[in-house]
Formats: sequence, structure tokens, C-alpha cells
Amino acid sequence: MSSIGNMPGPHRSFIRPLPCPHRWVAAVLVGCAVTTAMPSLACPGSGPLSVLVPYAAGGSVDATTRAMARVVSVRMGRPISVVNVPGASGLIAVRQLLAAPADGCTLFSGSLNNVALLPLQNPRASYSSTDLQPLARTGVTGLTLVANPSLGLRDIDGLRAAAAKGRVLKAGHPGLDSLQAVALKIIEKQLATPLVHVPYSGAGPLITDLLGGHLDIAVLAEPAAVPLIRRGAVVALDVARLPDGTPFVSWSGWFAARDVQPAALAATRRGVDEALNDSGLIQTLSELGVKVEPTTREKFVQEIAATADRLRPLLAAANPGGSGER
Repeated sequence: MSSIGNMPGPHRSFIRPLPCPHRWVAAVLVGCAVTTAMPSLACPGSGPLSVLVPYAAGGSVDATTRAMARVVSVRMGRPISVVNVPGASGLIAVRQLLAAPADGCTLFSGSLNNVALLPLQNPRASYSSTDLQPLARTGVTGLTLVANPSLGLRDIDGLRAAAAKGRVLKAGHPGLDSLQAVALKIIEKQLATPLVHVPYSGAGPLITDLLGGHLDIAVLAEPAAVPLIRRGAVVALDVARLPDGTPFVSWSGWFAARDVQPAALAATRRGVDEALNDSGLIQTLSELGVKVEPTTREKFVQEIAATADRLRPLLAAANPGGSGER
């Protein structure tokens, strides 16, 4: 695990609730949102909310969080600061959330990776999924195995053939404690040949190296993979699958620390719920490969708890005899 003291400082993007004339994608990715240094305003009432993103800018969680934050900001009529806190597969961001004042001003845009998987994989995480309270499930998405076009591969069979010939393949994933890393280990077993695993602090820097030819293959969440596939920058070899052939599926959500009182989150919950029913946002997320499937917070809590039961045998299959120690 990377030392916390050696990690770079967070990157902040300040999103004001300004009207946008066209699509939410354009608003978030082109410039309808205003980006400045985070102002020194107190949160209660009208100050900016901070949403921590546990990965570097440019990845799938970053893109979907910014789309979401834009709409929530408009619905609430208050600014939202999107803060990138990469490192340790999300551990640093979660610790920052849990150390923040319990006033509802600091939120976390998390996924199965850092809410459920990381505490199971890493005994040094020092938190569990119950230390986070969900505001809402923001979407579900699959994982895709992609390759640099220079390999000349078209599908998973071509990858097997390349591996059978003894080709050493460099494989990227967004962190050791990620579902993508687990998927790569299962793919490695299916190929019956070692892969050179290369972890990153998020999909953004991973994609840079993949497009630059420093990686051969990678497992990406669909929001990161879909735009690359559409423009021919990478080749989709297959959806990432469980050992029984079932496709991997991950969920994402917005969270607060467990100790934040419901009254401090009431307005934010309403803003998030309204955003998830916004047709423009739903279409934007769909184009990024995220399905918005609304559910109650109570059912989402149950889903998070059930995820751990599904992950344990999966981790055992990916790491036979492994302890999970770092």
C-alpha cells in the first residue's frame, strides 16, 4: 500500500449552480461548470458541499461524479466542490471522509471497490462498509476487458492465442483493491499464463498509459471503456466475467460518514433523489455506460451488506491461499 504521507494533495473543482443551455455531458466536460480554487465558505446553509472522488481526474468515477454533481448543484441551488483524492484504492479518500466534521458538508462518491471490497481485501483498512451511510445508489455498470489496437487482437480468443505463444502481457487496473484487479486475476487463471499486473491510482492515468502503448490490456469500468471503444482508441475483447461466466457488475453511490445526523443530510438527499430522476442526467450516464436503477436507501444498505457475501468466494477464487495482507 502506498504511504499516505507520500500521496499528492487533492485536486479540487468548484462547480457553481449556473444554468446550462444544452447537454449535461457538455456542461461537465466542456466548460459550463466553473472551475476555481475552493472558496473559504462555511458549509451550513449556503456554503459549498465537497464530494470526494477516490481516483485521479479523468476516470469513470470522476466523469460520472461530475455529471451528477452538476445536476445536484442546480437542484439544491448551492455549489459543489468535486475533490479528487487518489491513492490506495480509495482508502485515503475514505479516511478523509471519516475524519471530516460530521456536519454533512463532506460526501464520498464511492463504488463497490472502496465501500465493500477494500475492507475485505485489506485488513489494514480500519473501516467497514457500515461506517458509511448511503445517500443513494447512483448507478450500476459492468467491466470490460480492452486491448491496445497495436496488439492486433479482436477478441478473447486472440488473447488466449497470444498468451499461449508465450507473449508477456502488461495488464493495468485502477488499484490493488479493485474489482478490476480481481477480474484480471481470474482472466489470468483462464489464460493459464502470468500477466504483469500494473496498478494505477484510477482509470485516468491507466488510460494514458494504455493509449501510449505502455500497457497491452486493461479491465475498465464501462464509463471509462465505452468512449474509448467508440472512437477506436481501444479494442473490446470481452466483458469481464466471473468464473461461472456471469458478467461482473458493480454499483456506485454517494455516501456520508455514519455519524452525520439525518437532519444535516436532508436537503442533500432531496437534491440527489431529484437528480437521479432528471432525464438529461439519466441519458448522460447511460451514454457513459452507467444504468440508473433507482432503489430505496434501505434496499441499498441491504445490497451493500449482501455484496460482502458474494465477494468472499470470489476473492478466494482469485487469490487461492492468499491472506489479503499488504
